[in-house]
Amino acid sequence: MKYSKYIFFFLCVACLNAFSQGGSNYSIFGIGDLIYSNGATASGMAGTSIAVPSEYSINFRNPALWSKVTTTRLQVGYLFNQYVIEDNDNTLWQNNGKVNQVSSVFSVDTANGVSFNFSLYPYSSKNYLIDYKKTQSFYGEDLNSMVSYQGSGGISIAQLGAASNIFKNLSVGVAAFLSFGNLTYSTTTIVYGDNTNQSISTKQDNIQSWGWKIGAIYSPFDNLTIGAFINNFQKFDFDREITFESNLITDTSYTVNCSFQIPKEIGFGISYLSEKFLFAADYSLQDFSNFSYQSGPKTEFKQSSNYTFAVSRLGNKKAGASFTDKITYNFGIGYRELYYKIAGQNINEFLFSFGIDTPIIGTTMLHSSITLGKRGTQESGLINEYFGRINVDLSIGEVWFKPIKREY
Repeated sequence: MKYSKYIFFFLCVACLNAFSQGGSNYSIFGIGDLIYSNGATASGMAGTSIAVPSEYSINFRNPALWSKVTTTRLQVGYLFNQYVIEDNDNTLWQNNGKVNQVSSVFSVDTANGVSFNFSLYPYSSKNYLIDYKKTQSFYGEDLNSMVSYQGSGGISIAQLGAASNIFKNLSVGVAAFLSFGNLTYSTTTIVYGDNTNQSISTKQDNIQSWGWKIGAIYSPFDNLTIGAFINNFQKFDFDREITFESNLITDTSYTVNCSFQIPKEIGFGISYLSEKFLFAADYSLQDFSNFSYQSGPKTEFKQSSNYTFAVSRLGNKKAGASFTDKITYNFGIGYRELYYKIAGQNINEFLFSFGIDTPIIGTTMLHSSITLGKRGTQESGLINEYFGRINVDLSIGEVWFKPIKREY
């Protein structure tokens, strides 16, 4: 277990908060941007992963796929986001970076696919900065003011689960998870001029709940895999702390009780292996129609759907193969109908991705990907967002458990 010393290091890194300059302004709504692909391998395939078996990367969507990992693996990832935000008159560049996930799979019995998983990863991300400037006449004098809206935080998941082969061509996986996070919203109002003051109002939600996930994969014949999963959240009940600061009055704060329910997510996937090439597609949906958290006056929550397709050119595992032939190359495209409608406009997202899985030493792998995409519209006074994401994972693998000897 020469790599076991990295476990403590990975867990420590996961606790670090990276400096953030900003992100998607659409994340102001609801619980922020939902994260569909935490691992770099899945990101290189536009998030396609529900029915994609892999020996060398850990799956975050379908727990049944842990049964296909043949070594004990420790994995840590980093994600960098770049956004270009445009309206009819202005362009704004914002970016942020953070540790994206820490995960492990313990492959106890490779013959029966018995594996255990621990993962810590983000489920949603809220990171926006919006400035609104205004000039208003007041007793014959023009006053310039600026209102800044800023939000940060998100929901993370700490997960424990297990997977096993039920039959030769059927595997299942289950997981229980704790979902938690801190969501902060602040509004700063500045009026420029003599005898004017600045005011800041802040809302802070410390949330925590739990849930469960179940998944299955089935191979009716060689080279074809069908997968499905259900992700279920329990209700979030929490206290919101509201603070008001101003130069004119003493700072005040109070708390109110709030709650919301993240709807159940259902996903389906299929993959087919043809010699060196793997073809895969995913579909998932969540119905946010009854969701009520952090909406605007012109915001309507609705069903969210996610469609992706990917092609992977698998690396050659033979010892005599060239280095470039051993690399796996991933390509993907995706279309997402996001879970909100603003001013009557559906907010949709298009993306395409490219990634590589590079062998380092033995079963140690470096997974990397780049994703480019666009969301939003400039209709009804809204904005376009262009985004780029760079995802890098280091996955260390080693045999910790010897195959179980059986008497027949």
